[in-house]
Amino acid sequence: MNIVKAKWRESGIHLQNGPASRIPRVFKSRPGFTLLEILVSLVVMSVGILGVTAMQAASVNGQVLSRNLGTAFNVVHDALDRMQTNSE
Repeated sequence: MNIVKAKWRESGIHLQNGPASRIPRVFKSRPGFTLLEILVSLVVMSVGILGVTAMQAASVNGQVLSRNLGTAFNVVHDALDRMQTNSE
């Protein structure tokens, strides 16, 4: 065990005392993201993607409604034109 500690000291990695003594300090002080931060970012991204998907579905439904209303308007307009032509 002393050989391992000596090699770690030579490499610049120091051990701490206490319950976390097996984890070198160099790993604790490195910048990076924790698992919790990654999970929170995934949740936020998922909510955003679900919002975009819902907006896409609403857009498609609006497009279908608009097309149906346009078709109905054209049918009624043609029927009125025929009625006016027949009454003369």
